[in-house]
Amino acid sequence: MKKLFLIIFIALSINAMAQNKTDNKINAVQTKDGNFKAVTKAKQQPVLTGQTYTDTKGKTYPVYKSSNNKLFIVRISKKTGKKYRYYLKTN
Repeated sequence: MKKLFLIIFIALSINAMAQNKTDNKINAVQTKDGNFKAVTKAKQQPVLTGQTYTDTKGKTYPVYKSSNNKLFIVRISKKTGKKYRYYLKTN
């Protein structure tokens, strides 16, 4: 009985995994001649606001605005040298 239950459980789980839906939508634009061309979303580059942020140690950083209008600064890690965005919370 336990083996039968195990076999049924495995069969149902395999069937459930096979039914995952995928998103098959593609962004396209119609050209002048009637054909369609794929459109990719280009990432917008951050915009420098001209303002600065001063941390508690007295170091100043330029403030950037992201594509969704959030303010951030870019800091560089001392250990790895990677650039990280630190988003600012404004009141």
